[in-house]
Amino acid sequence: MKKGLILLTLCLPIWVTATHLRYGYISARRLDPFNLQTEIKLTVYTNTGSAILFGGDEDVLDLGDGNFILIPETPAISRPDLGPGIGMATFTFVHTYASPGVYSISYSEANLLEGIINVNNSANTPLTLETLIVIDPFNDFKSTGELLAEPYMLAKGGVPLSLSVARANTDELFFSYSIPVNTFPLLRIPENFSINTHNGLITWDSQFQNQVTLGAYLFPVYTRIFRKVSDQPVMVASVLHYVQITLTDDPFTGTISDKANLDENNRVYVPASEARTIKLLFETTGSPTGIALNVHTDLTDHPNNVLSFSTYDSLGGSIKIGLLTLTHHPAIERDLPYVINVRGSYTNSGLYGHDINYLFYTRDLYPPEIITGIKETENDLSGIELYPNPVTDFLKFNGTTQSPARILITDVNGKILINNRILHLPGVLDVRPLLPGVYLAIIQTSHSRKIWRFVKN
Repeated sequence: MKKGLILLTLCLPIWVTATHLRYGYISARRLDPFNLQTEIKLTVYTNTGSAILFGGDEDVLDLGDGNFILIPETPAISRPDLGPGIGMATFTFVHTYASPGVYSISYSEANLLEGIINVNNSANTPLTLETLIVIDPFNDFKSTGELLAEPYMLAKGGVPLSLSVARANTDELFFSYSIPVNTFPLLRIPENFSINTHNGLITWDSQFQNQVTLGAYLFPVYTRIFRKVSDQPVMVASVLHYVQITLTDDPFTGTISDKANLDENNRVYVPASEARTIKLLFETTGSPTGIALNVHTDLTDHPNNVLSFSTYDSLGGSIKIGLLTLTHHPAIERDLPYVINVRGSYTNSGLYGHDINYLFYTRDLYPPEIITGIKETENDLSGIELYPNPVTDFLKFNGTTQSPARILITDVNGKILINNRILHLPGVLDVRPLLPGVYLAIIQTSHSRKIWRFVKN
């Protein structure tokens, strides 16, 4: 029986429904910069061969603030363009948070697709997704960003592959991509599976435990989203999601390449009033059908024509050649790069693909060096405490950090009253100039942030 939308006040979600899920992610977007209304979108990819739907029973979306949403049973839309038996289901909910803070939005549902090669007992393992957002009056996020290309790939076993998990960046944020370890102990990562921290390109030689084993694989991706504050990266969101790669014995194969002679991050710098063209080749063997080269970027259809992409066939159609032209224009100048994904693909009972990602810079800068380990940004300030609350004269911060902390004090509407005070924790902050009322204290290091609400007597 289908269930409607219910706002619950549960302590924990309960895993009951089995749905044979493949992979998925949670995205979040602020709807209005002047309030805390946030759109939360849950996207899952399913096995259409299963009669069980996504959602229902006790499948709960945790909003991170003590509220939970019961997900109704939702039919999946078939996605034959990706491969056989693949469906996609989405659930969107608009939630208004009561106050600024750090919110961990999460969802768990049983069960994963049966027989995933690198997950022990996958049919009895839940799919667990998590997105963390920081909402405060100073430099918070607007959107976690949408994935530029589908995070799924069919590939020929025994042939090296590449898959993009890069996100669109329209909010002058930058991203750090990593493969978390020990996300759950039943999932194993192949030795030669890696991801480029800056451009989000996964590469894999398609071997698992020193051999090629055909079938479906599941991989976690951890994306941290930063904004630059006082020349330091400050995390404003993070996304833990999963991608799937299915290895087959397809008789065809393909490889994508260029001769651009770029660095390991595929950084492309185009000076003012100049343009650069990159020639790409997608070479196939066995004459598959539907050979294509497609570009994915938030610069597509830009009014100033800063990007153009054209393709043509060579050698009777077994090679697709693409010409990617990037043009510098004042309208797109910024310190951070634009990520451009080019996917070469062919159709044979699903979409087989290979990716290249580029970082397009309009200024002669390089990707920032930031910490790439799993979860350290959320936990860096977890031991810091503020007291007394209410306070009359001095706020005290106990605990320690590896680097000096910056303190902000705002009113509940976000107006900054005390800014850029640097403390070496433990430390003390004089709040005697503040009028009696309710305030927010925001503490941040180079890569972490924590928020308190306090009362000034």
